Amino acid sequence: MSEREKYIEGQKASGIEVGDTVRATRRFGKGEGGSDVYGATSGKHKTRFIDNRAVGIVKDIDMRHIWVDCGKEYVGGWSFPYFVLEIVKKANGTVPGSDAPFAL
Repeated sequence: MSEREKYIEGQKASGIEVGDTVRATRRFGKGEGGSDVYGATSGKHKTRFIDNRAVGIVKDIDMRHIWVDCGKEYVGGWSFPYFVLEIVKKANGTVPGSDAPFAL
């Protein structure tokens, strides 16, 4: 299995869906892990979003990356590989590892 195919399978298995609230857990390099995403230092706003551990909403998912709306403070949306994203809240309002609804 190629690095690209492994990435696609991992992204499918990640459980990340459109509408989920996510946080980037670390910086990453361009094309890291078979993704088709420019590195975390591709823009100062993207780097600040990661370093501030801010949250955003997943707006689109394709076989190359996950597009996250990071808000106006971080100049809109940025793409991330699935393996640096942590689900903070599912689109249905549940928190992973908890049975209680969560509000931001």
